[in-house]
Amino acid sequence: MKSSLLKAIGFLLVLLIVGTAVAQERVTLRLAAIVNDQEPVTAVVAEYMRRNPHITITTTFAPIDQYQVVLRTQLAAGTAPDILFVWAGAAGNPMSVGLLAENNLLADLSNEPWVRDIPAGVRSSVQHGGRTFIYPVNKLVIGLFYNRQILQNHGLGVPRTWNDLLAACERLSRAGITPLAQANQVLWVTQLIPHAITASTVYATDPDFDIRLAQGRATFAGSAGYRDALQRYLELNRRGCFNRFPNATSYEDIVRMMATGRAAMAVQTPGFAAQATRQGMAAEHLGMVPFPVHNDGTRPWIFASVLSSFGVSAASRNQAAARDFIRFLAQPEILSIYLGGRIPAVPHPALTVSPLFSEMLAAIREGRSAPVGVFWPNPRVQDVYMRGIQQLFDGSKTIDQLLAELDRIARER
Repeated sequence: MKSSLLKAIGFLLVLLIVGTAVAQERVTLRLAAIVNDQEPVTAVVAEYMRRNPHITITTTFAPIDQYQVVLRTQLAAGTAPDILFVWAGAAGNPMSVGLLAENNLLADLSNEPWVRDIPAGVRSSVQHGGRTFIYPVNKLVIGLFYNRQILQNHGLGVPRTWNDLLAACERLSRAGITPLAQANQVLWVTQLIPHAITASTVYATDPDFDIRLAQGRATFAGSAGYRDALQRYLELNRRGCFNRFPNATSYEDIVRMMATGRAAMAVQTPGFAAQATRQGMAAEHLGMVPFPVHNDGTRPWIFASVLSSFGVSAASRNQAAARDFIRFLAQPEILSIYLGGRIPAVPHPALTVSPLFSEMLAAIREGRSAPVGVFWPNPRVQDVYMRGIQQLFDGSKTIDQLLAELDRIARER
């Protein structure tokens, strides 16, 4: 009897070991993201693998423009990574959740536990047809970064009006310092300044502009706000606010310019701060405010939309593990690692925002923000806009020509 009992116990132990081995079956996931988010993604992936030693995650990173082209090709071919960096919004971006979900390229995550925590104001940006396909990590904002020490050394305050900005440009350029570092060689950078302006000149008074544009009830050419934004952009260039040859200047160039004190300001997104300080800029010298647009005391609106978001490829053979990683990412303690003080898309009491972004966060809380261009009718509009800005700067296209072309492309389906 004793022998039979020992055999039974042994058999149960074997079943337990085998069951555990099956549950802990080794899995390899592939994850792709933009190079701007390489540092936080790498940190979160390392922590996930530490807690889940049976899962290996291989990562690839690419610049934004390259990422959008390569991932769309992989998705179409059924060879995309399991976990993808995806942009929020409808059709304005080739890697937007709207376009990918419409083409059945993303897994439906509507039943995931984190869905209920997504704020109402964010929900439409991560859904398609009422279903949720991506988890939103942080808010992308566009603002004016400035070197506090350089401004003080030249008797300048932080620009709060358009005239303040022009005056700062004049004084700094006379002193041999680039007032605004601008990298128009990089497509996604070209649009930042006009986005920062049109938040105030278009969307503050016409928040449904993109919807009306898609319905054919609004046009770029008929928008005084869009025309004004492009005119101001070129005015900044004429007045010597930018470095020489913006169209030949890379993103890495402007990071170095700010880090070494050769430039006083730059219109950029939050990730710029970490890159500038990593290259030697003192964090205490760096500030960020909404881009100054008005001269009458009106507080500016800002561009703000969901940026870092992750979805699961519909073709992934490791759906359970991929979904588990996103559930892991959605935990506040892990989000803190990813965000590094940036503005979360899903607020939580345990998440703190760096004081550097306090004015941007205040604008969001006060309702002075808009997701400029996120809901444009199709991704060709954004591409034409960015390349058209390069052409404005090299003189091969006029504002009227660009606006007319945008309207033509916006009508395409």
